[in-house]
Amino acid sequence: MPAADDKQLRTELPELDGDDLKRLSILKAGIHLEQGSVYVDLNDRQRGPFKAIGGQEASEDTRYVAKRDTDYEMWDRLVGQGRAAGVERPGEHG
Repeated sequence: MPAADDKQLRTELPELDGDDLKRLSILKAGIHLEQGSVYVDLNDRQRGPFKAIGGQEASEDTRYVAKRDTDYEMWDRLVGQGRAAGVERPGEHG
């Protein structure tokens, strides 16, 4: 789902304009995360980027953006330049 379609994000991410949001794709609830791939949850950007482990999936409570689907400039704006991804463990976050 394009982030530009999420009206709530416009108020939650005021530093991003409509064109910026068009560059982001949010994973739909129920989509399985690819093990070892890096993601960030727009609902909890302070947590930072994380590497998915097996069995994780997007939910109604998350707005995951995959690093592989995001250009490097936008990714750096979302997570902070050079910020390394940690490994998400089951039960750590929703």
